[in-house]
Amino acid sequence: MYFGIASRADGAHLVKASPSAGSNQAGFSVHGALAAVTPATRVVFVDNPANPLGMYLNATEIRALRTGLPENVLLVFDCAYAEYATAADFDCGDDLVHDRDNTVVIRTFSKVYGLAGMRIGWAHAHADVLRNLVRVQRPGNFSSPGLAAAEAALGEPALIAARIERNAQNRSTFTNALTSLGLDVVPSQANFVLVTLPSESPADADTLRDALAREGILVRGMAPYGLPESLRISLGSPDDMVEVAQAIEHILKTPKDA
Repeated sequence: MYFGIASRADGAHLVKASPSAGSNQAGFSVHGALAAVTPATRVVFVDNPANPLGMYLNATEIRALRTGLPENVLLVFDCAYAEYATAADFDCGDDLVHDRDNTVVIRTFSKVYGLAGMRIGWAHAHADVLRNLVRVQRPGNFSSPGLAAAEAALGEPALIAARIERNAQNRSTFTNALTSLGLDVVPSQANFVLVTLPSESPADADTLRDALAREGILVRGMAPYGLPESLRISLGSPDDMVEVAQAIEHILKTPKDA
């Protein structure tokens, strides 16, 4: 969504790629992306893993996407959630950066490193691309505390590895708990899950979101993303996720007139 806002603010024409037939209605497909490219296309943005779905493109898919794009089209992978991806075939695209001068990978310290308030990240790209980025970056792009925090975070690999492992375990356990309640959970490689209520559910997404809020549990409605019956639920501690699953079960089993 942010890329769309930034594109329009810069006067660019935004085109959203359509998924292939039979795929998730909000999902991404290489075929759909390539079909949306025109002679006017200059940049293709892909978030991998995707927000809010948690789905990902594997190594074969990202290479097929780069191969299918014209050489003058810059391919940008937003890999903000990459550290959480544990799938064996996940690939952020760094090899493509080494092979080509028309691919960029952008990363952040805001997620697994826990430095969202510092607003710090980095880009992996060809030197010519980076020189152009430097020309348009704002003065004081990074703060001294942000740089110091990022350096300190990189010095704690064991801590980051433990966070990744805990997230993967929580993701699996929470997904299984929601699936057992009859909810549709998109397989996620991020630190959140996308949950969709089936048509026969006793509550709709807005009702469930509001009921959870009354319990002090905040989840995000997905109507702005074209998914009105879905919620995005971030992963917390194991105890947090047990509490959320129990709250959802209680809400779904409580009669509407109770």
